[in-house]
Amino acid sequence: MPFGRVLRLGKKVSSGAISARVLPSDEPRLGISVSRRYGNAVRRNTFKRRARAAFRKYHPMLPSVAVVISPVPENTKMSYDSIDKFFLKLCDYSA
Repeated sequence: MPFGRVLRLGKKVSSGAISARVLPSDEPRLGISVSRRYGNAVRRNTFKRRARAAFRKYHPMLPSVAVVISPVPENTKMSYDSIDKFFLKLCDYSA
């Protein structure tokens, strides 16, 4: 499923630090979009690495949805725990 479709048609879901679009899919899929406004390359890549790690951790429990996540630019000091909590919340999501 192209992630552009998820961005256009997906339902908006957010926690304070992460904004996401969610669309039903065959299996859990993750797309990550991080703007340059979020910070330098190190900060953007750290967010992506932490998001992929949390996705792998919760993959067996996630519903069959394609999700595209992006961090809120104002919250540049995001910890792994806040990303982890977002995916835990997503486990309870029913499309």
